[in-house]
Amino acid sequence: MARVQESAADASMVELSHLATQMIMRRTTPCLRVNQRVDATLVAKENQMEELLHAADDLRLRTLRAIVHDILTPIQAVHFLIAVAELHLRLHDWGKRRDAVATSHPSI
Repeated sequence: MARVQESAADASMVELSHLATQMIMRRTTPCLRVNQRVDATLVAKENQMEELLHAADDLRLRTLRAIVHDILTPIQAVHFLIAVAELHLRLHDWGKRRDAVATSHPSI
């Protein structure tokens, strides 16, 4: 995971960032070659992040299965899953409420 995060700001990204900044300062439009380099670099980063997210999802699922099947009693597993669902719903509600406040008061 750290390797993917570190590669997000590797030398190629820094070089492209400097190039983009220079073009903005000179008020020039990026040429097709530069845009292609940016796109190719970002696609590689996106693929790495997608693989990382799939691995993290797999780890979460294996951990959940181990907790529910191997550690908890059946009644404990039911209570645990109910608590997880309640937490998920609360976080979702709080996020929606926070988004609503942010859109109605953009200066806050």
